[in-house]
Amino acid sequence: MKRVSMLIIFILFSVKAFAGVALTGDMAYIDRNFSGVYSTFLSKSDGITMVAVKDNNFYTYMPKKDILIKWQVDSIDYKETLINLIGKDDSIITMKNLLGDIKVSMDDGGFILNRIRGFTKRDADAFLDVVARSNGSAAAIDKREKTTGVGNLKASFDCKKASTKTEIMICSDPGLAQKDIEMSVVFKQAVAASGDNGAGIKKGQKAWMKERNKCGDTQCLLQSYQEQIDELVSLRTYMSKPAEFR
Repeated sequence: MKRVSMLIIFILFSVKAFAGVALTGDMAYIDRNFSGVYSTFLSKSDGITMVAVKDNNFYTYMPKKDILIKWQVDSIDYKETLINLIGKDDSIITMKNLLGDIKVSMDDGGFILNRIRGFTKRDADAFLDVVARSNGSAAAIDKREKTTGVGNLKASFDCKKASTKTEIMICSDPGLAQKDIEMSVVFKQAVAASGDNGAGIKKGQKAWMKERNKCGDTQCLLQSYQEQIDELVSLRTYMSKPAEFR
């Protein structure tokens, strides 16, 4: 994917801006060491990103794509002032405090967030609205479908709940959505045909999904899907044969 210079703002809000559950010790530590407003240079498609600690949860939000992600805090290294975060698709990012700035590391690279300032009340109010809408607001779902097209297509999962970059791409492209459905069908058939060996196929599917999620464009995803579908069809055919003919 072509890289272009563009100012990206990462906003990490202090819990003081929110009414809600008091932070636990670990989350208070994260809030204290990672809250603020940051900038960096990333791809144009990423747009502005907000990151926030609220009610003992850690969020990232991309307003341009209306994508809100809640991360699980996997571990904290107090000595290195570092946190490891896991997404619902098992994606992992690491944030390390560098005397104010933050180093972000991912499977496919990383970047530095340069601290600009603390949060503002306007930022906090906007983010609170995003979180409220994500919790089931019908108006929010309608707005998202009209502005992004996400939710109008059918895939193997509920496109109205798509949140990751990969899920958004799948739910925005009819060809990808169809491939995702086809994948789901042959995967289930391969697992059923494998009997006691189904666990191995499930493990392989999770590994494939991690690789799939590294794709940055539709063509890459289409190729990844087709290759995995072909692999699963071969497994299904092989495992469907009587044991003596395998």
